[in-house]
Amino acid sequence: MILCFAFLGTTSVSADGKSAPYIGISPAKSAIELKPGQTTTGQFRVSNVGEGDFEYYIEVGPYQVTGENYDVDLVTQNNYTRITEWITIEGEAKTGTLKPHSSSDYITYKVTVPEDIPAGSQFAVIKATAVSPTDDSAGFTIENRTSAGMIVYATVDGGSIRKEAKILENKFPTFLSAGPFTASTLVENNGNVYAEAKYTLKVTSIFSDEDVLYNNEDEEGTTSIILPETKRLREQSWQNVPMIGIFKVKQTVRIFDEYSEVENIVIVCPFWLIVVFILFIIFAVFYLRSKIKARKKGFGY
Repeated sequence: MILCFAFLGTTSVSADGKSAPYIGISPAKSAIELKPGQTTTGQFRVSNVGEGDFEYYIEVGPYQVTGENYDVDLVTQNNYTRITEWITIEGEAKTGTLKPHSSSDYITYKVTVPEDIPAGSQFAVIKATAVSPTDDSAGFTIENRTSAGMIVYATVDGGSIRKEAKILENKFPTFLSAGPFTASTLVENNGNVYAEAKYTLKVTSIFSDEDVLYNNEDEEGTTSIILPETKRLREQSWQNVPMIGIFKVKQTVRIFDEYSEVENIVIVCPFWLIVVFILFIIFAVFYLRSKIKARKKGFGY
């Protein structure tokens, strides 16, 4: 399992200089299939990856995003976060205490889906919050709190599942004066279920035909999850851009059955070199014109 250090809050420092507790949760996300009227279970663990003891508590909240940059929203409730009412934590596992570099036993959560729920995706975050009281030099007690969350991506089966998407942008500059090089895509999910958009970015030297950059981490490319009724902007960067060069760049994106591929030549050249080249052309033109005038005078024209 992957240990998630995806803190939902910021790490603070107490009055006596001790840092706030460090808490992890694994797995970082859980994708589950649900059916109306049925119950599904899953498990996770909470870990203490810091140097001090802490108590923790677990709560369930909504998971949504705002804007094309996908800023996390853990407050908004809508039709896609009704699952927060269906999730319960088994037994007495809602709270616990962990020593440094230790993990809890597996904690079971249960999802009980009502009978009359329409098909589509549902999203929640199961959040573990560490609380570490610290006495400062003045005798006051300060509570340091840090949270980590596991995102639950659920899809309720049955009924009408809509898988609709559009690729609104797939672009990159064809001239670059200096790095980094950034290619962008904008996709829109118009369906009622989440989707994985797959991206690749390939940069090839036009002179050697060798790949300079190929971010295709596996055969399917890198991925981003696109929630229903949202747009997501994705940028892919090439950091180590040389000062001068000509390259062939290809970017692809796929979501559901939609596919877009853009391929073009990209020229990298600093502005100062362009200015020098233009000044050289201007000088050459004036030089040739003066030579022609001098020659005409020599012939008596």
